[in-house]
Amino acid sequence: MTTCIDEVIVLLQAELRNADPTERRQIENELELALAEREVI
Repeated sequence: MTTCIDEVIVLLQAELRNADPTERRQIENELELALAEREVI
């Protein structure tokens, strides 16, 4: 399970590097949720 969430986190981090300001806030929120989910696991 953690492998999947780790992959999602890596993908979101990559997207964040190339995001425009409008997308950035949404990706940051998704990344924050994924990091919190990994902590729970």
